[in-house]
Amino acid sequence: MNKKGDMFLYVLGILLLAAIVMIFWKLSSAFISPNDHEGLGTRQTALLATYARSEEILLYIDQVAQYAAYEALAEVYEQRQLATDERCGTYAGYQLWNKGSISCFPKQQTLDRDQLGAAFKDRFAAHLRSSLRYPGLGPVNYQLTL
Repeated sequence: MNKKGDMFLYVLGILLLAAIVMIFWKLSSAFISPNDHEGLGTRQTALLATYARSEEILLYIDQVAQYAAYEALAEVYEQRQLATDERCGTYAGYQLWNKGSISCFPKQQTLDRDQLGAAFKDRFAAHLRSSLRYPGLGPVNYQLTL
């Protein structure tokens, strides 16, 4: 047998094996993410954390709106622009709105919606700006419907 032909096949086989190993090594390193310490579900967890943060902000906005509405009503009442029925009486200097089954809510014609809305917007903006420091929150220009 010719030993020279066998030597060519051995060298060709070794080179082919080395080429296949290099191809697999390059392909496997190409598909590895550049951030090796990022685990499975990291991005999904960050997305869920964003949803949770936005729900917290919405809850805070709801609570601030409720608090601002109470303060706006008190401010309008202190300016004596809100007339109520006197049958329910007063408690600690404040007009009661119900006493037992009797309701003494403000009369609708005496409620100045523009002034109440302006007082609410001022209180709402002040509370929101003073307490909530979130960079993604836009300007305070919400619509108020009474």
